[in-house]
Amino acid sequence: MLHLKMNPYILIPTDFSDVCQNALIHGAELTRTTSGRLLILHVINKETKTYLARINKGPEYINVKLRNLADGINKDYGVQVEYLSRQGSIFKTISKVSKERDAKMMVMGTHGKNGIQHLVGSAAMRVISSVDIPVIVVQKRIFGEGFKKIILPLGLETDFLDKLDWVVEMANLYGSEIHIFQLESQDKKISNTMSDVGNLIASKLQMENIPYQIKTSDKEEKFTRDLLDYAIIQRADMIISTMENSNIEPFINPGNEEEKLIYNTSQIPVMCIHPG
Repeated sequence: MLHLKMNPYILIPTDFSDVCQNALIHGAELTRTTSGRLLILHVINKETKTYLARINKGPEYINVKLRNLADGINKDYGVQVEYLSRQGSIFKTISKVSKERDAKMMVMGTHGKNGIQHLVGSAAMRVISSVDIPVIVVQKRIFGEGFKKIILPLGLETDFLDKLDWVVEMANLYGSEIHIFQLESQDKKISNTMSDVGNLIASKLQMENIPYQIKTSDKEEKFTRDLLDYAIIQRADMIISTMENSNIEPFINPGNEEEKLIYNTSQIPVMCIHPG
């Protein structure tokens, strides 16, 4: 299945921070690669209204800022850019707009501490969970030459084929090498199941002529840390993971593990995919 065809919309929420500007650049590069359309969105919520009151401006000022962003991206990247401001809750409005425009992907900047809104921690996780489309979460790491080396964590999720479709599509877009990072469980039944899934994924990548490697980890209690260490060593450009029941990968330990993955200190972009 090709998700990014027929002029797809790529949605970029912004609070006008530097990290959201970086997300916009990532989105522009993706849009140029897929011949799609970029949609820049700002949700006017209580934080925005407080900001506007402080600088003595009305809501039209947001549209001026959005138009300037859109004009700059169009000039620099030559892609179709639209912009939209809408009042409401960030969590509800972003999801609603993504459905209205039939967006196929969203790129979201986090740690926007110098912007109007601060999408960090649980707030960012709520935004990611609120939409039905893949979300590429970026920090301040620049786009570079694209997503040439992708890490694919392999856990016990039942809808791994949804993730695999996106892995194949991104790999074909950027000529990527895939690194399957597989947990080797002490439970023999689980280990055999995961091995079977890994072989199935490898077969699919072989059919698509996509280069890949398989790395196993037996650090069940510290899987996220081991995964990120491996990603750093490999100089990965992206990690692709699934979201299930509002958590990243069901095999990762509960708590703050999903946030550790998304807000990794190496600032590797993480593509979060919803199963089904």
